[in-house]
Amino acid sequence: MYRFCFLALLFLLFRGTAIAQTTLTNCHPDDLATLQAILEMQELQNEEDRSKLPWTIDAAQGTFQTTDGTNTVEWDEEKSPLRIKKLSVGSKKLKGSLDLHKLTALTSLVCYDNQLTDLNLNGCASLLDVKCMYNQLTSIDLGGCKALQELYCNRNQFPSLTLSETSGLLILNCDENRQLKTLDLSGCKALKELTCTNTQVETLDLSNNPALLIAKCYHNKLTNLNLSANAALEQLHCYSNQLESLDLSDNPALVELRCSSNKLTELDLSANIALEQLYCYNNQFAYLDLSEVPTLKRLECSSNQLTKLDLSQNKALTHVYCSKNQLTSLKGSPPLNTLTCTENQLTDLDLSNSPNLSKLNCSKNQLTVLDLSKNTNMRRLDCTDNHLSSLNLTTMENLWEPKLSKNRLSFESFQTPGYSKWDREFTHIYPQFQVRLTENPFLTTGETIDLSSQKEIYGQASNYEWVNNNNEAVAVDTEAEPNDEAPVRQIETGKFQFKQEGIYKCRISNNALRTWGGFRDQFIETEPYTVGQTTITWKLPASITYGEQLTLEASTNSSSKINFEQIISENSSQIEGTVLHAKEAGLITIRATLESAGDYNALTIEKQILVKPKALTISPDKQIKEVGKDDPELTYTQEGLINGDKITGNLVREEGEETGTYKILVGTLDAGKNYKMELKEVLFTIAKLLDVEKEHRISFAPNPVQDQLRLQGLTAGSNVELVNLSGTVIKKTVAESGSHVFNCSDLTKGMYLLRIDGKSIQKIIKR
Repeated sequence: MYRFCFLALLFLLFRGTAIAQTTLTNCHPDDLATLQAILEMQELQNEEDRSKLPWTIDAAQGTFQTTDGTNTVEWDEEKSPLRIKKLSVGSKKLKGSLDLHKLTALTSLVCYDNQLTDLNLNGCASLLDVKCMYNQLTSIDLGGCKALQELYCNRNQFPSLTLSETSGLLILNCDENRQLKTLDLSGCKALKELTCTNTQVETLDLSNNPALLIAKCYHNKLTNLNLSANAALEQLHCYSNQLESLDLSDNPALVELRCSSNKLTELDLSANIALEQLYCYNNQFAYLDLSEVPTLKRLECSSNQLTKLDLSQNKALTHVYCSKNQLTSLKGSPPLNTLTCTENQLTDLDLSNSPNLSKLNCSKNQLTVLDLSKNTNMRRLDCTDNHLSSLNLTTMENLWEPKLSKNRLSFESFQTPGYSKWDREFTHIYPQFQVRLTENPFLTTGETIDLSSQKEIYGQASNYEWVNNNNEAVAVDTEAEPNDEAPVRQIETGKFQFKQEGIYKCRISNNALRTWGGFRDQFIETEPYTVGQTTITWKLPASITYGEQLTLEASTNSSSKINFEQIISENSSQIEGTVLHAKEAGLITIRATLESAGDYNALTIEKQILVKPKALTISPDKQIKEVGKDDPELTYTQEGLINGDKITGNLVREEGEETGTYKILVGTLDAGKNYKMELKEVLFTIAKLLDVEKEHRISFAPNPVQDQLRLQGLTAGSNVELVNLSGTVIKKTVAESGSHVFNCSDLTKGMYLLRIDGKSIQKIIKR
């Protein structure tokens, strides 16, 4: 021992001393020239840089000198002249292109962790392995490298990789080539291990790789994967792609499958009778049949859409993780050791046929009963956030710190063994569970909480202790010990009132449940109660429009109901429940009232909202008259009237009787304060007789009409309409020829306007 320490000390003292110089003669000139070129590629900070290659080369004399003790260059001394057999220049700060095509005797190359951009190995027929990872390579020439068996070119910058001449390749690792889009493996007939992950590859052709045993192609962009030619495949890692289907019917030797985080909706494993590990979480499975996979040992199928999972036929299955599904039924397996089934919809869980179960996490389900009487080997248990009202753990002598919070457990309904063994020592079962007493754990100052149901256990009085959010004890104001500054006041045993804002929990213990050996008492703990002032959070838009409805939404940190009312009675808008009906334009004041409850008063908040007038569009009909004649009635159509509202008054036009055009104006037209009127610009025309006749060349008869109105002189494609005096279109058509007949027998008596292409032509009387 002392001798070993002495030698180690000598090594530390003299590790910086140069190793004895080695000189070789009769070296091949091509090999020496290649080494000289490598020396010139180094980019060193100074001559003392530890990355400096310790070579001295005399090409004229054929000599090579080195003081390197790490064998960066290994020569084949059986050849004459000497040839380089192995070259190791990793982490030597080499930059640029590395050309080694003249090293025809090279069998092994290590050049990782440099700044190389190109690597030429063309003609290196003896090369067996290459480790060129952690560079900046964009190209590699492996022409003639038929003996190559291992290629590690991961973490480079290849845009594409073609290995058509490496027929002897057994292992390929091109991981973390972030620019890689195409990978040609057609020449790799002997390939057994492939690692092609974290790339941009969208298609992967493995049809020429029948010897493939391991395929790792995760974190790519694959949408399809054909494995029909890979019958020997044992491991497949294809997770985090974009696969929508996966056919494994030709892969009977498959032992491990990792296909998580894809878009798979189904998975047929009937042909994979050797499968031991299945990772298929984060897909879209609604059903998973594992009955024909008897060798399965581990299953991870979380984050799918499974509603049922039957594992009763999987006699080798020991570990199951099936959280975040929609499971309502789960059947375990006999050898099951670990089960995690959180965040499902389980109402019951039968684990009676799994006596070896030691770890169970069934939290966040809907369990009302949990029978663990057969699971005597249980060591870890988490069943928080369920609906359990009773739980018997008396058979679990090895259980350690079960997590039982957010259930409906009380002292009477919770049973534990008298003591527990842990690492050969007696230890306390520390339940850490909470009493779920309210769905809304917010209380206000002055409000009372009732915990008196736990005040006595087996004839002994319970002890109540209040703590804050930091688990620090807080004072309690009692009749026996008055304390005006205490944040909690005890009204009577088990009933408390909060006097100050804060976050509080109550721990309830009882000597009737004291464990062996003087350990701490068991206790139950309430959920945290946030005590504060009551608030209403209410966001109201600045305005709505006449005729609209608005749902009034407000939230509160109290469990009381919020009521809404309008407090300005002059406006006819109404509130029904939580819906505001805007029935009149104007400013409205709305009051939100939080009902009083317990020992605190009602809270009110008032906000204002503006009901804006609704847009009303008036479109005058185009009119024309002969000079000197009386004006026709200015008619129009409207868009925007609601609720049976009416328009009063008439349109007018600009003054003037000369030939020309005149703007049509609003005049006395009015729809009330609930509307904002917009008049479209239309011109009124005064013309000579010839122009009027041209405009009115269309004839119609009879007028007045009872049954049929015949029109002549139409232009094909014209829009022909009959409109009532309110502007509503009653009948319309598109003229297919110069004539058309309107059936007017179903019209009510009165006056109508004949309108062609938006122009009012003539009044029509219906009798």
